[in-house]
Amino acid sequence: KLHHMGIPYDEMAVLYRNNALSRLFEEAMIKEGIPYIIYGGISFYERKEIKDALAYIRVILEPDLDFYLKRIVNVPKRSIGLVSVQKLETKAKELGLSMFDAIDYVDLTPQAKKSLIDFKALILEMRDQFDTFENLSEIMPYLMKKSGYMDMLRAENDEIADDRIDNLKELQNVFVRGDMYYEGTFYEKIRAQLDQIALYTDLDQDVEDFDHVKLATYHQVKGLEFRVVFMVVVEENIFPSDRSLMNPSELEEERRIAYVGITRAKERLYMSYADQRMVYGSMRYSYPSRFINESRVEMEKGQVVYDQKSSSNLLKMGDHVNHQVFGLGVVVRVDGDIATIAFGMPHGVKKILESHPSLTKVRKN
Repeated sequence: KLHHMGIPYDEMAVLYRNNALSRLFEEAMIKEGIPYIIYGGISFYERKEIKDALAYIRVILEPDLDFYLKRIVNVPKRSIGLVSVQKLETKAKELGLSMFDAIDYVDLTPQAKKSLIDFKALILEMRDQFDTFENLSEIMPYLMKKSGYMDMLRAENDEIADDRIDNLKELQNVFVRGDMYYEGTFYEKIRAQLDQIALYTDLDQDVEDFDHVKLATYHQVKGLEFRVVFMVVVEENIFPSDRSLMNPSELEEERRIAYVGITRAKERLYMSYADQRMVYGSMRYSYPSRFINESRVEMEKGQVVYDQKSSSNLLKMGDHVNHQVFGLGVVVRVDGDIATIAFGMPHGVKKILESHPSLTKVRKN
């Protein structure tokens, strides 16, 4: 709407407290066809820890995928150096095998050989555990603990590691939502989820020298100004963070950061929060941040507008919808943000989050 009013995308910014919050807005931008850039950072699914976690999952599902195996064979470190990996790759090509299968045949130092055999046993053990899963939500807690990945990050004990942990917890939200979107066996659901993630990655835009919305944390836009600023997820326990609420000096720093966000806006400022939010795989009620009320005092002109929820895109019984995979369907029930939709055969009735990017409402003429 603002763009149609003549405001360039490049004069708009969506600001959030931490990088893990970018995923929802990246997916929304892709769904709506709005060009965007992660300013001063990289997109959610391109972050190292996310690519590592997804590589583990892909290798567990299909050990023959050499590209993903090379990514995680020494993550966390297992005394498997680059030379050992190169020898393994060469042996695999000689025998016409995957690198996973060639582990049994490659000649290496005793330590490297043992580490590779242990890695292979780990993947097979995790595959056996996957066979017992019913829900996608079971993946991340098990994978991060069993692989040692979470222990690796916690041992680093710095802000970068904390940020990476938050990103992995956000990936858990993706899988919890996946349990709502997809039906079928565990393996059918995880493959559908991975396909959806690949779709987002493929649709990630090349925005060099192009008019685009900036998605960024507050730290990344210091010194910049925009005609329109959206401060999103302005909620207690997120902004300010739950940790800062226990420490007056940290709370004051959060308040200063909020001021930075407010003063980035030259013409329009939007501050938003949700009534409910998925946090680390569980739904919880959200409350507007104290900074929203405090911002009234700091504004010399204008007013704080509490935006009412738009009902134009909300689904109701009888609405016609189109799904990227299941095709046309009719809404037969709505419970909260979950819509029960009857699709044509062979898909049948499915429960889908009404805000899912693959679902669009069919407008009546």
